[in-house]
Amino acid sequence: MKKIIYLVVLFLLIVANLYSQTPNTLTSKEIKNGWVLLFDGTSTNGWTTTKGQPVPEGSWKIINSSINTVTGSKGGDIITVNEYSDFELSADFKITPGCNSGIKYFFTTYARFRYGGKRAYPVAVSWRFGGL
Repeated sequence: MKKIIYLVVLFLLIVANLYSQTPNTLTSKEIKNGWVLLFDGTSTNGWTTTKGQPVPEGSWKIINSSINTVTGSKGGDIITVNEYSDFELSADFKITPGCNSGIKYFFTTYARFRYGGKRAYPVAVSWRFGGL
C-alpha cells in the first residue's frame, strides 16, 4: 500500500512539474498570442526612471527574480522604456506592511503639464486592503 501511495505522489509531482512555468518567462502560446515580457527576472533592462535615467541601484534591486525597492530608500517611479497600448497586464505583487505602491499605466510626460509634467492612470496596491 505504501508503494502505491509513493507512486501516486511521485506521479503528481512529475505532472505538476511538467505543467509549471518558470518565473519571468512566456509560454509558447503567450508568445504566439503577442504577449511581451516586461521584466527578465535578472536585470532592470527595459526600465528607466520617469526622467529617462537608468534605474538607480541604490533604490531598486533584483531579488529572487523580482524587482524590489531597497529598504530605507524612497524607490521612486520606474517605467518601461517602450510604450504600449491596447494591452492586458498580468502582474504578481508582494507587498509588506506599510507599503505604498502601485502600477501606473499610460504614463505620459508633458513639457508644460500643470502638475509637474506627468500624467498616468494609477492602480493602487496597499497592504491595508490586501493588495490588488
